[in-house]
Amino acid sequence: MDSNDICIYIINKKPAKVLRKFERLPVYDFGISSITHAELQYGVEKCENKNTNQAALDEFLLPLTIIPFQGKRLVTCYGEIRTALESKGQTIGPLDMLIAAHALSLDLTIISNNIKEFSRIPNLKCENWVSGS
Repeated sequence: MDSNDICIYIINKKPAKVLRKFERLPVYDFGISSITHAELQYGVEKCENKNTNQAALDEFLLPLTIIPFQGKRLVTCYGEIRTALESKGQTIGPLDMLIAAHALSLDLTIISNNIKEFSRIPNLKCENWVSGS
């Protein structure tokens, strides 16, 4: 899952449509990149209500696997993605690029509201559970 779009949306809004999708699938089917985890923790650290937001983040993360950012395939995917996007003049955010490489290297699907950027990456599987695409 992408942090700034879908994770924060779920934590703040608890949208019924998205939560129903979670309920229909086994909990072990979900995880977040350690990059996403770091982004979310950064959000907690910079806010005024740290205790409240930390508790919300901890609750959100409880059923999820945090997938370590490591491996030769991952760094190869990152290099390929960045080179391809730069050659087309279509770069995306640096952390989104890392998250995409992580998902691609493990053949995982990214769940995000930010399909526009992620769709620039060939062979990356993306779903938007908010809009339904």
